[in-house]
Amino acid sequence: ALFGKALMGLAGVGGGLWLANEAFNVLNQLIRESIELADKEIRAQTLLASAMQTTGQYSEAVFQNMRDTASAIQAASIYGDEELLPVMAGLTRMGTLTADQIKQATQLTADLAAATGRDLVAAQRMVMMALTGNAAMLKRYGIILDENIIKTKDINLIMAAIEAQVGGTARAIGNTWGGKLAQISNLIGDIKEGIGKAITVSPEALAALDMVKGVLGIILKHIT
Repeated sequence: ALFGKALMGLAGVGGGLWLANEAFNVLNQLIRESIELADKEIRAQTLLASAMQTTGQYSEAVFQNMRDTASAIQAASIYGDEELLPVMAGLTRMGTLTADQIKQATQLTADLAAATGRDLVAAQRMVMMALTGNAAMLKRYGIILDENIIKTKDINLIMAAIEAQVGGTARAIGNTWGGKLAQISNLIGDIKEGIGKAITVSPEALAALDMVKGVLGIILKHIT
């Protein structure tokens, strides 16, 4: 009987240790993912801020407005703001676009990516080339712009011409079943980013990890 009780006790401790280990693995994975996502978001924001400062367009208000625009595009499409902010940075570095034009060109980039099936980097390149008078890449995807408009190199006219053909595509894709799932995934990613940011700067979070270590230490003492 005593032997049986001992076995049951060991089984209980072993089960508790297994549960603690599984819980720690889940927590550890969440922390790792959250920190990685937070780092990616911070780097994306830094790229945009740096580009704006280099071109003399930076102010807290304008920077926040850019971030808000990226968040709005994310909410209606399948693209995360951590992907959109570098697009804004690239467009800003052109040095010829106003803040409003950068926001419009970012939306066009998302629409073009959705319409052609290319990623945002490739779509951004096509938009930038078109804005400087070269629409050859757009033509490959069946997006034909009036040569007279291209020759003017008028940014507003060129963007309007592109928008007339692909405008709203990113939102349309975002309204599909797969698009909604992508949007949910992006929202979960944003939550993890928030967790990651909190972890990297919060003394309370570090104290919580110390508490987990303490609990594991207590379990270790009871089985050795």
